[in-house]
Amino acid sequence: MKAKLTFGAGVRVVLLLGSLSMAWAVAVTIDGSQEYQTMDGLGVAEAWNTPDSTFYPYLFDDLDISILRFRIAPELEPLNDNNDPNVIDWNNIDLSILTSFNPNPAAHGGSLRDLLREAKNRGIKIMGTIYSPPAWMKTNDSTKNGGQVISGYENEFAEYVVIWISTLKDYYGIEMDYISLQNEPDVTEVWETCTYTASSLNNFIKVVGARFASENITTKILGPETGWFGSFTNSQGTARADVICGDPVTKGYVDALATHSYGQTYNNPDSLIYGWLPIKSLANSCNKKLWMTEYCNTSGNATWLNAFNMAQHIHNAITYADVTAYICWEFFDAPQPIILKDQTTTYRYHMQKQYIKHIRPGSVRIDVQSGNNDVCVSAFSHKQNNTLTIVAINRNASSQTADFDVQNINNLSVMNVSRTSVSENSVDLGAVAITGNAFTYNLPDSSVTTFTATLSSTTERPMAAAMAGSEGLHVSPNPVNGSRACVSLPSGCTVVDLYTVSGRKVRSLAIPSAQAEFWLDTRLPAGVYVLRAIADNRVYLDDIMILR
Repeated sequence: MKAKLTFGAGVRVVLLLGSLSMAWAVAVTIDGSQEYQTMDGLGVAEAWNTPDSTFYPYLFDDLDISILRFRIAPELEPLNDNNDPNVIDWNNIDLSILTSFNPNPAAHGGSLRDLLREAKNRGIKIMGTIYSPPAWMKTNDSTKNGGQVISGYENEFAEYVVIWISTLKDYYGIEMDYISLQNEPDVTEVWETCTYTASSLNNFIKVVGARFASENITTKILGPETGWFGSFTNSQGTARADVICGDPVTKGYVDALATHSYGQTYNNPDSLIYGWLPIKSLANSCNKKLWMTEYCNTSGNATWLNAFNMAQHIHNAITYADVTAYICWEFFDAPQPIILKDQTTTYRYHMQKQYIKHIRPGSVRIDVQSGNNDVCVSAFSHKQNNTLTIVAINRNASSQTADFDVQNINNLSVMNVSRTSVSENSVDLGAVAITGNAFTYNLPDSSVTTFTATLSSTTERPMAAAMAGSEGLHVSPNPVNGSRACVSLPSGCTVVDLYTVSGRKVRSLAIPSAQAEFWLDTRLPAGVYVLRAIADNRVYLDDIMILR
């Protein structure tokens, strides 16, 4: 005997009377009509050790990053090219910094030029960050241990920025999409660093911005890219982003505000929410997008807990601060890599993949209400790609059954599922059927589950429906959970093609002209496929959902 009771907080309780056991279902409501920020993308940084091309499939295909952040090395202009900051002497520019690599085969090193070129060939945005200007223009005559740009060298600094952008474009055909003039201008460290006060950074942005305008350079400036929240904005309005937003000239040169998330308690992700709120408020009042361009745990990189906390950091930044880009540190062979030299992928690689791969540029975050504070869900609608993405974190110590109710999203029929947990590395779990824009799914404890759907085309579905029937294309059973399904054909059909929903042809089947039906081999990965048949110059379409 079963009885259903409704309680508060959006939780449905099902009592199995007789056994006295109970199962709790968390109500998750997704509303496509309530929209927030448009995403610029998610990605990783690659600063110190560039990988060779054998790592490209991991970076560009499996992770499928949409933004690559890289370090702008000061060695490109090792000495002042000349005494005129408005004229570049290319004889004194060391282009080898872009083409050199570690020749030791065990290092798996590659050139920065090849990495950036591959990224751009795949349509990925690239962001360059200056960690330090060349030593000759700094007060401490070193690229390390802080220091500042020597007073009077502002135009030389602007020339240095132009040299980097022009080298990539003019020599290698690589357009730099974004640039940050200083990585963590609030930090002095033993590695490449340079410090700027709020007013000095503001001034340098104006000098570089004016140079860009005069030379029609389209690379977009990000800033201030502080290491700490308190250096980004403060209650006095005197921190680096405060000053940028308060200066209409500088504000006009900056495309998006950017920060890192260090100085907080990494293992307590929710502790950062309080710090994110004034940052979000400033970005909104300044009418600027907000990017989070670097974060990781500086210790415990290989642990499961480190990876699980990173997922929560990504979720909180996107849902509480409305960040439009999130860039994780770091991809390859650094103190905190997500892939090792032997191409072993870490927990964090797979955890970040749950977000990076599936939240695409141009997608819009939509409203989610969860009936359990420890079931943290975000959702994204991409109208151009016709997709819906849902990412659900279950940080409870036990599994949770979630009832997902998707509102104001049309043509939702099936969702593909992938999950990372302590025992699963971004595992493809097949498809889940949708009934009435709702579905139920079990979320294991301490897991991140991503649901993705390609929404049925509003033009293709009526065509398939209109041509279905005794003379149309029809699949039975559908969904199919076995090894084959019966396909009924329109009269005169001789060829049937099977596609994935993304448009990749899986197979082409020749059909004898007199055959009215055939058995389709459905031993394929779970998901939604499209059958396409042509008969008498008419196109027939039908979806088939394969379950496993």
